[in-house]
Amino acid sequence: IPFESSQRSEIKRHFSTCAHRELEELGIDRKHEIPTIIVIDTRSQGIITTEGADDVDQMGEGALEHWKDIQKRVRRNEEVMLQKKNEIMTEAYYG
Repeated sequence: IPFESSQRSEIKRHFSTCAHRELEELGIDRKHEIPTIIVIDTRSQGIITTEGADDVDQMGEGALEHWKDIQKRVRRNEEVMLQKKNEIMTEAYYG
């Protein structure tokens, strides 16, 4: 996102993340301070972690593999939940 883009403020509001000096301007209750790395799943748009900056500090380049592992687990859980939902819907429909 370009620095001058209005999307910057929208994203900061959406994730409640900004510098302390921006709090009043954005009108948010900050959940995350700067620096923050929020890792988002490209398929579901779900948050993989809001602790990305800490992960990078602790794991260095290994943080990327860590996030991929989390993503795999989340996607597996989503698939299991969808399968269970389909089974329940089928049972309810066909009795």
